[in-house]
Amino acid sequence: MSRSWIVVWTDFRKHQSSSKDYWEVFESEEQAKSCYELVLQDHDVAAITAVIASSDYEPHAKFN
Repeated sequence: MSRSWIVVWTDFRKHQSSSKDYWEVFESEEQAKSCYELVLQDHDVAAITAVIASSDYEPHAKFN
C-alpha cells in the first residue's frame, strides 16, 4: 500500500476572519473515508483526495 489518500478540512474561527487547514494522509480509501466521516461531525468543509503527483506522497495507482 502507499500513502496516496489525503483527507483535508478547514477550521473556521468564528470571531476572526481567518481559518486554518488541516490534512491527514492514509494508505487506504477505507481509512480515509472513516476519518472523513469523523471530521464531518465537527467541520462543514472537508474532502477526500487521491494523490495525482507529489514530492511527499505516492501517486494513487490510477494515476501511475
